[in-house]
Amino acid sequence: MKTNETHDAIIIEIEGNLKDDSALKLGKEITKLEQTTNKDIVLDVSRIKDVDSRGLGTLVYLWKTMDNDKHSLVLLNPSEFLEKILIDTNLIKVFSIIKDIKDLKRL
Repeated sequence: MKTNETHDAIIIEIEGNLKDDSALKLGKEITKLEQTTNKDIVLDVSRIKDVDSRGLGTLVYLWKTMDNDKHSLVLLNPSEFLEKILIDTNLIKVFSIIKDIKDLKRL
């Protein structure tokens, strides 16, 4: 997991699997960031290869928590695998999804 900060957002790059320990680590990292910034948090999920129920649950939990706190959690360029899961579970309608970081300003 790599973190970059821009003027508008904090971008977290996730690579590989979003399961068990990695999902827990992501949840802790974003919860900590969300408490210390007013910027949007963007998850670059273009390199996710596999997600289990804990990983998906973590994304939903983080989205809901941030939405309740009036912050934005945005998914950047979901991998084909993740996009299929989001479509199959109808979560594609829940998340803010962008294909390019330049699209963040249009949300």
